[in-house]
Amino acid sequence: MSTGSKTNSPADSPKESPMVSPIMKTENEAHVCSKCDKIFQAPRVLSCLHSFCEACLQLMISNNKNIEEVIMCPECTQVIHIGPNDVHDLTPDYVLQNMIDMDAIENMQISCTSCKAKEKAVARCSDCANYLCPNCVTAHQYMRCFENHKVVSFEEITQGGSEVTIHKPILCNTHVAESLKYYCNTCQCPICNECMATTHRQPDHNYERIVDCEKQHVDELKQLISESRSKVSFCEAAAVTLDDSLSELQSQHDNARDLINETFQSYKAILEKRKEGVLGELEKAHTSQEMAVWEMSHNIAKTIEKIVHGCNFTEQLLKHGNSIEVLSSKKMIAAQLLYLINNTPKPELSIHLKFVTNQERFKQAAEREFGWLETGESQLQLDNHPLLPKSMQSSLDADPFVLPQAMLSTDLTSNMPPDFSSRPPPSRIPTDRTQSRNSHSPTLSDSSASGSTDLTSGPMVSLAQLSKLGTVNINSHGI
Repeated sequence: MSTGSKTNSPADSPKESPMVSPIMKTENEAHVCSKCDKIFQAPRVLSCLHSFCEACLQLMISNNKNIEEVIMCPECTQVIHIGPNDVHDLTPDYVLQNMIDMDAIENMQISCTSCKAKEKAVARCSDCANYLCPNCVTAHQYMRCFENHKVVSFEEITQGGSEVTIHKPILCNTHVAESLKYYCNTCQCPICNECMATTHRQPDHNYERIVDCEKQHVDELKQLISESRSKVSFCEAAAVTLDDSLSELQSQHDNARDLINETFQSYKAILEKRKEGVLGELEKAHTSQEMAVWEMSHNIAKTIEKIVHGCNFTEQLLKHGNSIEVLSSKKMIAAQLLYLINNTPKPELSIHLKFVTNQERFKQAAEREFGWLETGESQLQLDNHPLLPKSMQSSLDADPFVLPQAMLSTDLTSNMPPDFSSRPPPSRIPTDRTQSRNSHSPTLSDSSASGSTDLTSGPMVSLAQLSKLGTVNINSHGI
């Protein structure tokens, strides 16, 4: 985008206000540029209908070098597309400039624009649109070149009250010496005599005199104003609805959060109970296996005592007894020792005490059974786009008023487990503010597993059964 300077012609820019000081404050704040906080100088209007000084817009365009032919309105942040001629492609705000000049006339703060004396002006020429000092007023009255020019004093201008009675002549952008007298309905822009003969020829272009079609286009703009103001009421009602929706959404959020916390505490109690049960099983199994080990150890000790005693008895007999005494006891001794030899206890006791759990299955079950959120998708229904006047449909039909997608809620059910669709539909999270949350939450007692809770009664039973995923395997001798 070119940001170079361009000489303004009378056709493409209104004359800068001939006020003595551009910093002078006006009673009407609408005449102050929101960008520089000064009275508008050569104001131009963006496509969003916000006006700024020509110099302020040129500075904005120069600072926006990364994105060519695009700027953002400082007032409404709407993206504005700029033509190849930069700020000179924007329409001058003629009415705003005329209103500023009217304020200056009422305050007698306008300098003469017809001569170089820079004296205060006292009148205005309606034909050449110059402000005249007393000397220039005299020249307009007596010089032939100003013959038939209508000079109006400031007193006469201000007698019209608040109505703007001054209008600068608007010339063609292409043919700067030609006045705009016709309106091309095809291109929807005013044109001059030269345009009719060159770029707006019939029959490709349909045009008519501005004085003949003015009423039709004014009526069309009034119709658009009426349609637009009706949308203000609609948007205000929509804003109230959205505020109520935000309050209801916050209430549902708080109820759901509290119910999630209460459900967690209830399930935590179930897990605590299951933990105590498994620890009890563990202590019982440990005691049983410990007793088996002690019994086996006692049997082995008794066997050792018998073997030692038998061997000592036999050795004493062999050492101190004669043949008859030995042979007399042989049968008994042999039977006892053979019995001890053949019945020596074998420590085949199997010790096995291990806690077995499946964390992945429990995690999947918890995600499936703990609970889930039900969300609804909401969207504001807008009125049908009003039918525009035929002369404007070609440029405005493709730009309907719609809400941004960011205002629509997100469906969270896509994050549910794979088998979620096969489950029976759960109850919705309670939203009645007058209903006690305790009536929807599982209690910490055992009876809650089979209660009539809407949201959590099913998951409570399933999670209680899931707690059996952690078990103690016991395998011991004689148990």
